[in-house]
Amino acid sequence: MQSQDPIYKTVLNELNQDIVKTFLEEQQNIRHRLISQIQNERKRRSRRETIVICYYSKLDFPIQTEVMINQWDVKAIDSTLQELPSNCDIELIIHTYGGLPQKSKQIIDFLRTKLGNKGKLRVVVPEVAKSAGTLIALGADKLTMGLPSELGPIDPQIPRHSGGQIQYVPAWSYLDAFKYLQDNSKDDQGNLKHEFYPLLASFDLPFHQICTNAVQETFDTAKEFLSNGMFKRNKTKVAGIVNFFLYEIKPHDALINSREVKQKLGSSRVEVLNEGDLLWKLYWELHCRLCGLLDKTPIVKLVEHEKGVLVRQVQLNPTPV
Repeated sequence: MQSQDPIYKTVLNELNQDIVKTFLEEQQNIRHRLISQIQNERKRRSRRETIVICYYSKLDFPIQTEVMINQWDVKAIDSTLQELPSNCDIELIIHTYGGLPQKSKQIIDFLRTKLGNKGKLRVVVPEVAKSAGTLIALGADKLTMGLPSELGPIDPQIPRHSGGQIQYVPAWSYLDAFKYLQDNSKDDQGNLKHEFYPLLASFDLPFHQICTNAVQETFDTAKEFLSNGMFKRNKTKVAGIVNFFLYEIKPHDALINSREVKQKLGSSRVEVLNEGDLLWKLYWELHCRLCGLLDKTPIVKLVEHEKGVLVRQVQLNPTPV
């Protein structure tokens, strides 16, 4: 009797479905609806067609090289842009601790090529865009932030081999250490203090030069971004702004909040939305859902738009009990 019951068969079919797969598909549909709502609301405000791209990484993942801005990001952004229409503005919603400045430059170059001469690039930071992520934010025409949003210094992190592993060292920390040695290693007669002999002997001058070159390259990139974007019509201020983000704010993990960013870049370039703003509510719900997805799955990076998504997954080996 039950086998002929259509309700029973329907329930049985639902229970036989892959629950996890169904849940993830439902969540993706919700995110895509939110993206569509953001695009519509932005069009209503700006009267311009806008395409939203979400670009997220798992901030607390233990393997730094897997979640930093690298070649995977460049390929994912490029592939996504090829799927999108031209003649539209682009909003890049970003969540990252940063990575390689050279890859940030490639990403901005790809976005600018897609936009052409008429399209505008808006970078949206719901919560965190540090280091090379801040560099991407400086490559926008407009920047949108909220009260929880933060940028950071753009001093580059340099890979260095240590104990068979790669560690990323903030360039300024090494340059500052060398300057400290220079300033403090001699006595009043100009003679080298004995306690500084081992420190100077172990100092890596070639690595110091690599750090120096990387800082200069980052300065040039940030200057180019600002000159072609936010400060296209007022390039006299560019060098001072780059100095602020590259030289004046330390240490590497320092926080630059939305109020400071707006004060430094100008209210015409930085939009700070309050918690009650409809657009901010949409951004924040989308942000929370994306962070929740990264937290509950092996996905460590994601590039998503209204009709598609690219992900990078890394499965950590379980810890033996």
